[in-house]
Amino acid sequence: MGRFVFMRHGEAEHNAAYRTVGDAAFADPAFRDARLTDEGANQCNETGETQSGDFKKFDAIYTSPLSRCIQTAILMKQWVPCDNFNAVDELVERRGGGHICNVRRRRDAIKEEFGEHGLNCDLITEEDEDWSDREPLQFVESRILMFLRGILPLYEDSDADVLIVTHHDVLYVLLGGVDMKNADTIVLDAEELRVLLY
Repeated sequence: MGRFVFMRHGEAEHNAAYRTVGDAAFADPAFRDARLTDEGANQCNETGETQSGDFKKFDAIYTSPLSRCIQTAILMKQWVPCDNFNAVDELVERRGGGHICNVRRRRDAIKEEFGEHGLNCDLITEEDEDWSDREPLQFVESRILMFLRGILPLYEDSDADVLIVTHHDVLYVLLGGVDMKNADTIVLDAEELRVLLY
């Protein structure tokens, strides 16, 4: 039976800035498509080392196209190898509300930076959607459920292990209010995921 590892990205620049400037960090143009901090990279390496004891390889990695998630997935691949590495728009953080940290770059820029790591960008649009208003949590829930219902049949009847790297709000709505910290993981087998999705 397939296993699904849900992971929140490691600490990013806007997360670190939040501790000193509060919500202003989310709207700061300096943190557009925020990157991992050194601490965030350390968190990912610690998680990767732990996961390498349970997983020999991932059959697929699906990640948000925001840089902090891609960087998290790349660090995880150093501990648990994977040749099927995909960026997916449905895993992006909750959009809008002036949160510039959640605005991704164009697909060609993402490919240029991360393509050497085997990242497939064919599943994302060229441009990110424009959300002036804060995306309702129901929309976040709808897109993550639709994505997971689409991939579950690919892996549920196999011994495949799949890593999904995404964001706080996406995981919060999916897992019914679980407040995951940076670089935390939750592992669900295919049956547990099916119960959650339906």
